[in-house]
Amino acid sequence: MDTPNTIMARHFNVINGEIIISPKEYYWHIPKSLRTINIKPGDVVRVKAVKTYVLVIVCKVLREEFEETNIHREPVIARISHAYKLKSTKYDDIIKSLEEALRLLHEQEANAAEAILKNALRLTYELKTKLK
Repeated sequence: MDTPNTIMARHFNVINGEIIISPKEYYWHIPKSLRTINIKPGDVVRVKAVKTYVLVIVCKVLREEFEETNIHREPVIARISHAYKLKSTKYDDIIKSLEEALRLLHEQEANAAEAILKNALRLTYELKTKLK
């Protein structure tokens, strides 16, 4: 079985206590030395960006044959936090909560949307406190 060597992740920022997740997805290479730590979706990892190092939320872990694609990817530097340590604050849970809230707001169900938004904000706050 081949081990995953690439992550698909999104940048995020914490602004006024809220986590803003970028809609664009980027790819990074997992060096052989870090493949044993078993990076999973929902993990927060430090990666090399253009001129600095940033934290990103992992969306997907996959296997990419670089010999066939001839694509150079910047490396993952370190895993900052495990998804399972963040309880239900996995990336997908937060995104699903926000999507559900937007759907309910569109359908004029403000009370249900408010409850879901509060849950999403609680999840992002837990994620933010784990990153400190």
